[in-house]
Amino acid sequence: MAVLEYMAARLPVVMTDVGEGPLVLREAHAGLVVPVGAPDRFADALWGLFANIEEAYRMDERGRTHMENHFSVDVMVRRVCALYEELLTARRQE
Repeated sequence: MAVLEYMAARLPVVMTDVGEGPLVLREAHAGLVVPVGAPDRFADALWGLFANIEEAYRMDERGRTHMENHFSVDVMVRRVCALYEELLTARRQE
């Protein structure tokens, strides 16, 4: 959830390759993923963002756009409603 919150706030993300967050981050091209247990790589990724602020800003915008297109309240409400419709339709056919 934190990855989506950072993307919504237009912040580039640097995270370790754990859980589902890296999948969303890579799909959105909104940050950098480093291996677990590699603090030097983590630090290098952070410094890389500071050194290339233009790319960090592009990550900000890509993250915000991806979050709005795939995880906004409107999108999630539509998905839940579609799921309920699907379940109701299946139930009626039984």
